Amino acid sequence: MEKALWNNSWTFWKESNAFSLFQSIPADAKTVDLPHDAMFLEHQDANCVSEGKQGFLPGGTYAKT
Repeated sequence: MEKALWNNSWTFWKESNAFSLFQSIPADAKTVDLPHDAMFLEHQDANCVSEGKQGFLPGGTYAKT
């Protein structure tokens, strides 16, 4: 039996258009191991729309492979 690591080496990036189709992996994509929360790479802002409900993080749409 071969051991498979399903949580390692995932690639993700922030989408500029939430409705865009998967085209290609952008040059600024990051490789991470799961579990991972992409919003932690965002900058906190006391004036963001969600306020403290999302930890003052703007959120967004992210893609992964």
